[in-house]
Amino acid sequence: SGVRSEPARMQLMARPVRASGVAKPDERTLRSVTLRADGFIEQLYVNETGKDITVGEPLFRVYSPLVVSAQVDFRTSFAAGARDEQPAIRRLKNLDVPDAVIDQLRKGGGPVMSFEWPAPMSGVVMEKKVVVGQMAKAGDELFRLAELSSIWVIANVAEQDLGQVKTGAPAKMTFRAYPGEVFEGKVTFILHELDMATRSAKVRIELKNPDHRIKHEMFADVEINAGAKDVARLVVPVSAVIDSGNRQVVI
Repeated sequence: SGVRSEPARMQLMARPVRASGVAKPDERTLRSVTLRADGFIEQLYVNETGKDITVGEPLFRVYSPLVVSAQVDFRTSFAAGARDEQPAIRRLKNLDVPDAVIDQLRKGGGPVMSFEWPAPMSGVVMEKKVVVGQMAKAGDELFRLAELSSIWVIANVAEQDLGQVKTGAPAKMTFRAYPGEVFEGKVTFILHELDMATRSAKVRIELKNPDHRIKHEMFADVEINAGAKDVARLVVPVSAVIDSGNRQVVI
């Protein structure tokens, strides 16, 4: 008749919560490259989106009249015998002038008419909004950079499952681009509001991406281990539970 029996036993529960997710850049690594004074882009060394860069690598060469004026004031103050160079140095730093230019001035070099702008971090060019010959105004974003060695997956967890998900819970993800391969991460944050249309919450999962294989906006199938890690529960097979609507009984 197919009837079988199984003893009830104490067991650590590992109830998976399944959800769909989308890969996103780690917002903590995003960096915007801007000028603090109007300038003219004379040459672009990084001229394509998606290019890998290293910290200190020149991005472009710029001529800025205001920066040249600040350098002239620095040299004038020295020629007048000023002992305190801090006000002039502070003005150059407020304009975000690279240290290499300031060091050259301190060594007695003349004003630099145009100079190379170094990359502030290592990473990947996510957006390029500048071309050769362009006049860049102060505050305009020229590049947007990101570091991709870690990545976020934003999972849409249903409202009825949200109470089971805790920060620090391990998660496994599979991507359609890599069938059969499992990537592991952990829950680092649960956003504080639900999506009104889908009645789901955004759960942030962080995972390592050293080879940059996971691309932004990739779809992921997510499984979060929402079970108690250190509390054993009395368990029986799901098929042994009969739910009449008013009560649940176990055969």
